[in-house]
Amino acid sequence: IPSTCPICGGGTEIKQDNDSKVLVCTNDNCKGKLLGKLTHFVSKNAMNIDGLSESTLEKFIELGWLNDFKDIYHLKDHYGEMVNLDGFGETSVSKLLDAIEASRETTLDRFIYALSIPLIGKSASKTIAKYFDNDFERFYAECFFSEFNFTMLDDFGEAMNESINNYLEKNFIKLGI
Repeated sequence: IPSTCPICGGGTEIKQDNDSKVLVCTNDNCKGKLLGKLTHFVSKNAMNIDGLSESTLEKFIELGWLNDFKDIYHLKDHYGEMVNLDGFGETSVSKLLDAIEASRETTLDRFIYALSIPLIGKSASKTIAKYFDNDFERFYAECFFSEFNFTMLDDFGEAMNESINNYLEKNFIKLGI
């Protein structure tokens, strides 16, 4: 078992994940963890951004263009550089930027699911969205400015409540999409 992450060199530890033990990097700024989160964020079941494959995301991370979810929505600032990359041209870059813009029109459950919040999967995201009537503003107002008690929702326990509240508190500023 490696004691350091092969991607960033940060420390590793074994954590319990449901019924399995998994090896995880402890570095919050690990590019490998970022790649995993961004890959999930753009996936078909999440924000559904066609054209942002894992290899493209990896290339953009290495170029320093992507450090967080919101950076995806600022890739248009790199248009001139993108069209000069191998495998890209004006048409493919335009299609990619159009797909990114189209992803802004999504549902609350897909957005919550896209964030990769520990213990909050598709069904939990749907439960949250249903409670908030799929209203982003209501979700934002009730969950970002105070700790919301998610345990009042069906099938939400204390661990899920703590996980989502910790995530929202930690990422309040970062989610300025």
